[in-house]
Amino acid sequence: MAFPVLPSVNDWHKKSKQHPDRVVEKYLRAIYDAQTIYERFDGLIKLLHHCDKHEKDHENYTRLKKTVLEVIGYIINDDNAETIREKITARIAIRDFDPFFMPWLRPAPGDVSNDPWAFYERVREKSAEQIKAHFKKFYAKLKASKDLLPYGGKDAGDEAFYALRSGVGTVYYSKEELEEFRVIPNKTNLLKLQTLDKGDNRHLTFSYATTEHLSIKAYDSFRQHPEDFPNTAIYTVHVNGGMFMGPALAPERTSFFSSEAILHPTYADYYSDANLFMAGQIKVIDGKIIMVDGASGHFIPDYEQTSRALSFFGGLGIINNLTELPYYRPTKDGDERIYTPMKCTWLMAMLSDYSLLNKVDFRALNLTYLKEHAPELYTVYQLQSNINEELARWLEQSTVFYNRPSPYTLKLNNAVEVFSKFGKYDQPEFTLQLLTNLEVCIDEWNTFHKESTSRRQSAVDMLEVRVMEQILYYKLYLLLQNSSYSRDPTPYNTIIDNFLQRKVDFKMLIEQAKPLLGRQGPQFFSGKSAGSGDVEEDVLRVIIKSEKTSTAVELKEIIRQLDAIAATSLALGSSSSLNSSPSPDTNSLS
Repeated sequence: MAFPVLPSVNDWHKKSKQHPDRVVEKYLRAIYDAQTIYERFDGLIKLLHHCDKHEKDHENYTRLKKTVLEVIGYIINDDNAETIREKITARIAIRDFDPFFMPWLRPAPGDVSNDPWAFYERVREKSAEQIKAHFKKFYAKLKASKDLLPYGGKDAGDEAFYALRSGVGTVYYSKEELEEFRVIPNKTNLLKLQTLDKGDNRHLTFSYATTEHLSIKAYDSFRQHPEDFPNTAIYTVHVNGGMFMGPALAPERTSFFSSEAILHPTYADYYSDANLFMAGQIKVIDGKIIMVDGASGHFIPDYEQTSRALSFFGGLGIINNLTELPYYRPTKDGDERIYTPMKCTWLMAMLSDYSLLNKVDFRALNLTYLKEHAPELYTVYQLQSNINEELARWLEQSTVFYNRPSPYTLKLNNAVEVFSKFGKYDQPEFTLQLLTNLEVCIDEWNTFHKESTSRRQSAVDMLEVRVMEQILYYKLYLLLQNSSYSRDPTPYNTIIDNFLQRKVDFKMLIEQAKPLLGRQGPQFFSGKSAGSGDVEEDVLRVIIKSEKTSTAVELKEIIRQLDAIAATSLALGSSSSLNSSPSPDTNSLS
C-alpha cells in the first residue's frame, strides 16, 4: 500500500517560492510539533480549511488539500471525501465539550450509549454551558457502564486485587511517549503514524504496525516460572476508540536508567481519562492481526466483555476467519463461560465446544464422526472450512517459482484472500458477493492470459470449479430461503427445511431429492400461475445435474438454469434477487 505523505515545511517552501504562504508553513510546523493525535488532527483541519480558502489562488493548494484529506481519511478510517468532511464537522462541534473525541468508530457497551455525535445532535440548540453540563452527565453514565474494564475485573470491588501478584508499581508514559504506541485501524490493517526526518524536513506518513520485534517476557510469581511470548505485545482499547500496543516487561526486570523494578508499562490513555474497553495480548505481522485475546491480568475481561470487543474488532475488519481468538470454555449448567489460555479460530472453537459439552475426545472428531453424531455441526464445519481453507489451497496450487505475477494474478490473489478471510456461511448474501467478485477476477485473469500463457492456468481452472460450486450452493440457498413454498407436509418440505436449517449439505440434499423426482404433490411455491406445477421438479433436476459436472463451464450452465427458474417463478424483489449486488472492494486488504 502506498501511504499518503504530508509534505515537510521545506517541501512547501520550495514549491511555493513564487507564491509564498507563511501560514501553511506555520500550520505544518504545528502539525509536526503536536504531542497528541488530537492536537495533530486539529492542525490538519486548520490546514485543510486554509487550502479550501486559497484553492483558486494556485494549484499548490489543490495538491496539498488532496494530501491532507488523504491523511485525515487514514486516521479516521474513511476514504470518502464527503463523509470525511462530515466527520471533521463532528470533531469541530464536539471538541469544546470533549477535546478527546475523535470521529472514528467507537466501541459499543451494551448498557449505555457511546455516541457523542448523536447526543450532541439532541442538545445542540441549548447554550454552551448547558451542552457542557449535558456532556458531563453523558460521560458520567458512560464511565458507570458495567461493560467497561475496572481495575481488577468486574467483581474486584474496593478490596485489594488478589490476582495482581506483585506489589511493584506501574510506570506511566508522558503524553508524547504514549502516542508512540498508538495504533490506528484502517480497513483491515493496524497502522502507525510515523514522522520521518527532523526539523523543517519532517514528513508525516503511516507504516504497518507489527509485533515482530516485540515480546512479552514475564515471571509468574504465583506459579514460580518464567513466561515468554515472542512476537507478541500487550494492547489496550479505550471507550473513545483509541488503541495502543507495546512491549511488556517483567516484575524482576529493571530499566537501564533506574533500579526500580517494572511490572510493565501501562498503555492506558490516562490524559484523556477514557476508560478501558478491552486489554490483553496481541500478535500483529505487517498490519494484520494474527492473534488477539483478553488475557489482561490487571483488568480480567470476562466472556461478555471480550465478545463485545471481538464484535468491535470485526466491525472494523481487523479480525477475520483466520485470526486466533481467546477461547472461553462453556459450562454444562448455564451460559457462563470460563477463560482459558487457549487461542483458536472461531470455527475451531465450535468444535471445542462440542467436544467439551458432549465429553468427546477432541482427537476423535472428524468429518465421519460429525456426519453421524452431529449432522448440523458437520454441515456448518464443511461450509465454513471450504471458505477458510481456500486461501491456503490457492496459494499452494498457484505458487510458481521464478515467475513475476501479472497485475491480474495479484488482483486474483487479493480476491481469494478477501473471500477466505471474510466469507461467512451464515451470511449468504455477503458471501455470494465475495464469490461473484472472485468470479469476475477469474474471468479477467483468463481473458488477459489468453494472449500470454501462464503456468498458473491449471490452478486457476481448479479454483474456478470450486468457486462455481460455492456460488451454486449459495444461490440455491437464497432461492429456497426467499421463496414461499407450500407448508403442507410433503417430502419436499422436509428436505428443504433440513437444507435451510443446515441439517443436510448440498450432496445430501441431492441424494434425498432424487427419489422424489416425478412424484406429484402440493405446489412447491405459493402464488404460482397455472401450468407452473413442475417448478419443484425443475429445481431438483437442475441441481441434480451437478453430480455429473466436472468443469466450470458445466457448473455455470446449471447456475444459469437456476437463475432462469428464479426469474420466472419466484418474482423476487431486488432485495432478494439471486444476482448479487456489487461486490465489496477487494482493495480492502491492500
